[in-house]
Amino acid sequence: MGGNEEEDDDEIVFLTGEDGEEIAFQVLAVVEVDGQDYALLVEIDDDGEMPDEFDVHVFKYKEGEDGPEFDDNVDEATFEKVRQAATELLDEPEAS
Repeated sequence: MGGNEEEDDDEIVFLTGEDGEEIAFQVLAVVEVDGQDYALLVEIDDDGEMPDEFDVHVFKYKEGEDGPEFDDNVDEATFEKVRQAATELLDEPEAS
């Protein structure tokens, strides 16, 4: 799965799956690991809602000339580094 689709103010992106169908994802966060940005995406339903239980998908992320670009070619070692960085980010207390 990959694509160079659109992102709007609600941080929703539409990527084209292997079967050619568009899939809507919400961007949870973007983290940097080893100089590369990675987007954490969750598939959402037709109403724009996240399901109660969901998988987080990791994509390489960069801003291209035509907008954001996503690539799901992430190896296991990098995935683990991204998971750790995301865990640290999400565990940080929010500033008030």
